[in-house]
Amino acid sequence: MAAPANEPKKERIALDIVTSLEAISKGGGYHTDAGDNVTRHALEIELNNAFPLLEVITGEELRVDSGIGCFRSDANFVITGYVNDASTDQALIRLEADVKKALLTDRSRSTLARLTAFVESDTDYHELTADSLGIVALRFTITYDWTLSDL
Repeated sequence: MAAPANEPKKERIALDIVTSLEAISKGGGYHTDAGDNVTRHALEIELNNAFPLLEVITGEELRVDSGIGCFRSDANFVITGYVNDASTDQALIRLEADVKKALLTDRSRSTLARLTAFVESDTDYHELTADSLGIVALRFTITYDWTLSDL
């Protein structure tokens, strides 16, 4: 889903991330069909959710002046993936690989950004009560240039 040109540039980048993640499918050369379940909303996970599931959250941003009327930002986006699989560790590894592949294939975010960089991942097997549920949070930093007209 492409964002209208009048949306703030950071929102257009976020929507480009969602579009990239929605392309994740076994038929498209990925390990999972996580692209069927991508959201920008914080979720309350329940066992009846469809898995794997991806949640895109916009994080903090560092902005610097890079010239008269021009700015550069490093915006963080956290992609949280949820699995419900008897082989939780393997399912999380596959999901993490799919997210990295989807987001690092086009590092310019359809020319909206200078760079997409993977920063870190954190895995949690115990946040949810059922043994087969697992969570992986991946943080990406998107570096992009903007002017006041991009806001």
